[in-house]
Amino acid sequence: MNPTFVTLSGPLQGLSTLRRVFAAAVFTSLLGLPASAVTYQYYRFKPTSFATGGNQIQLSEFNFKNLGTPVSMATAVASSAGQGTGGGEDPPKVIDGSTATKWFRGDALTDGNELIINFGAPTTVDNYNLATANDNTTWGRTPSGWVLAGSNDGTNYTTIDIRPNGTITANSNFTFLGGANGYTILEQPAQSINAFGVLNTSTEGTSAIVVNGQSASLAWNTSFATEVQLTGPSVSSTVAAVGSQSVTPPDGLTSTYTLTATQPPLAAVTRTAQVRAVAGGSKTYRFVRYTGIKRRGGPASITQVSEFEFYNGSSAVPGNKVAVTTAFNPGGDSPANEGVANLVDGNFASKWLDFNSAPVVFDFGAAATFDRYLFVTGNDAEDRDAINWTLEGSNDETTWDLIENVNFDYPTPVARNASTREIPLPGASLLAQVGLFTGNATTLANGQPLTLTYKTTGASSVSITSGAAGGTLPSSFDLSGSFSVTPTATSTYTLTANSGVGLPVTATFTVTVIPNPGTGGIDYTNFAAAGAEILKTGAAAIDLPSNRLRLTPNLNGQLGSAWFINKLNVALGFQADFGLSLNKTPDGSPPADGVAFVIQNSAAGSNETGTGEAGLPQNALNIKFTTYGGGGNDSRVEVRDGTTVLASTVTATTPGVRLYGLPGQPNTLGSSDTDPAYQIKVVYVPGDLDVYLDGIAVIQNVSVDLQEIGAADAAGKSFFGFTARTGGFTQNNDITGWQVKLGNFASLPPFGMVKQMLRYNAGETKPASVDLVWNARSGSTYNVYGTTDFVTWGEPIVIEAGLDGQIGTNMIISTVLGDVSKAFFRVEEVTED
Repeated sequence: MNPTFVTLSGPLQGLSTLRRVFAAAVFTSLLGLPASAVTYQYYRFKPTSFATGGNQIQLSEFNFKNLGTPVSMATAVASSAGQGTGGGEDPPKVIDGSTATKWFRGDALTDGNELIINFGAPTTVDNYNLATANDNTTWGRTPSGWVLAGSNDGTNYTTIDIRPNGTITANSNFTFLGGANGYTILEQPAQSINAFGVLNTSTEGTSAIVVNGQSASLAWNTSFATEVQLTGPSVSSTVAAVGSQSVTPPDGLTSTYTLTATQPPLAAVTRTAQVRAVAGGSKTYRFVRYTGIKRRGGPASITQVSEFEFYNGSSAVPGNKVAVTTAFNPGGDSPANEGVANLVDGNFASKWLDFNSAPVVFDFGAAATFDRYLFVTGNDAEDRDAINWTLEGSNDETTWDLIENVNFDYPTPVARNASTREIPLPGASLLAQVGLFTGNATTLANGQPLTLTYKTTGASSVSITSGAAGGTLPSSFDLSGSFSVTPTATSTYTLTANSGVGLPVTATFTVTVIPNPGTGGIDYTNFAAAGAEILKTGAAAIDLPSNRLRLTPNLNGQLGSAWFINKLNVALGFQADFGLSLNKTPDGSPPADGVAFVIQNSAAGSNETGTGEAGLPQNALNIKFTTYGGGGNDSRVEVRDGTTVLASTVTATTPGVRLYGLPGQPNTLGSSDTDPAYQIKVVYVPGDLDVYLDGIAVIQNVSVDLQEIGAADAAGKSFFGFTARTGGFTQNNDITGWQVKLGNFASLPPFGMVKQMLRYNAGETKPASVDLVWNARSGSTYNVYGTTDFVTWGEPIVIEAGLDGQIGTNMIISTVLGDVSKAFFRVEEVTED
């Protein structure tokens, strides 16, 4: 039987640009080919969704197979409308056979911006695959749904495969999304929901918040479903594949409507849309403060809006618009031509862009009454659009009243320079806001305390509950605050905030409780037996079969951290030992960037991600190891109180230190992946810190107290761990073993030689200088003598004042003894009586 495909008579539409587009059946003859094989000259890849709601795409490779054999791309040409072929990230990079290059473009969901692969002649394929690229750490540029279509004239395309939103939910760089087997082109493509939500186009639609008793319009667009159903409050019906319907949500509620597309025997596909009904009502204030809480692309960060308007009645009547005298943006960071004044200039083509997502205050000049508002999206980058926000009113800029809290994911238009349509104020339906509800750990050792922190706005009462395993909770709660609890098993805590006039708002936090590894120290010869007690974030993982803790792999743009789950008591001191291997296979490029060993008491605790080789910015002692930068920075070790440098050294020039380096880069802490790890030792007692590399004290006698700098809590306890990063240049950031012993290990060894090491100039077999390193103590003096006959020592060559620790010196042999064939050196300790 020949397969049946369906082609839409118009392009697939985004949520806010949904049209009433109907489907028509198209029959394609594939006689003589396997059931899933197709033959076309042109193949068009169109992303339909991204996991974080963005609109930018990057792919490093796109390839095809037929009957298990790769299809040659030698004569193929890749293109995308408006993009040239001479740039660094142009379409041809996607078929060059290398995941080290990539294709990138913005506005990837816009019709016409698809990836087109032209083989030059009809080519049979039955399988395809696509790969992620290099620097996408949040996967926002990876498509989570797409449509593949084929054509023999480059104009009329037939859909040959559809992957719905959610096909890709987790990712990594340089990864083929379909795994080793790729994606098989289906005989009958699976059903998909291309769009579902509140109808809002330039010509029709409503907002997603309506006054009690009013209706909102839902619209949808599906493909290949044998049946489509719409369900929700007072709605349960079979509907057309493409269409719209008015719904009236229950008073005072945020209602969820579900669209279900089925094609037996495949699993059903569902999408949901939310509509809120509110009591409505007006408010009178001189100032209104808008705060974006969440963007389409995630938590509030870079945000933009082109216009913000207030009305006392429908916006269809121009006289109902409430004039804003001025708008200002305390704490904002905007480009010169995209400042906050653009929000109220009446021009949709201009916009406010803020890199800090700081609140905006609108000043009406005098107290003004309003009951509705709207805002208009910016000109690009829909991931910057707000989907959660609050409005507060004030007459003195000191006391603020919460008057709006959009705490569900509002369907802000994906279309650019598009209006949300007028949104009524909630009035008596105002919901309280839970601005924060989190814990200092998401995984916890049994018996250890968990600190929960929360913040609410507009609430009149707060309650927090959990199961019996959640520990003993306080009997009452302030409207915002924090408290500690000791769960005995994995537990979920539920916070309920009630405003007294609207429905309660809830938030949850879950902590996973694992067996307690103890607080007596840390002991990993390697990490073969390491389990959940090492909490890893970002790129960090246990690398097998090397059994190393790999904080970041040798890839671009990686960030990783790892923490021992329990705090350890550092009140008396500690000694930490670990193997440090900042390695890569030599490829001519420099290694980068480095690792920090961190002792911290951050409020985020074991949830901390850190900033890479710099560690944590506060409440932390960071010991930083870097491999990139030149001028000594490529072998620098620093001790930092947060961001403040307490001590710094260049290990390449430290007497007694032998670096492995890399070809052409001998003075870096980076090394080949075949070189041994450096053995690092950190010794601390309150008021003193020493750092050793392969037994040589590279930093010593640093004056620091962990409690005084906030790196230990009031009980003298700290978290221990590592943070690491790569950027444009890369390396494996590995820890090969890790021990921490608690107590005072700072006793001074007796006077004696630690290391003698000869150094050679490049290409020479005769040593040019010698390093001497010995144990010393303050109050003594150390004389270094040299001789060529082991008999006549003469006067001291070097005289060093004593210190508690090690002394190292480098002597150029020709300078201190002349051009000799042999030399002997002696160190004497002179102690005053």
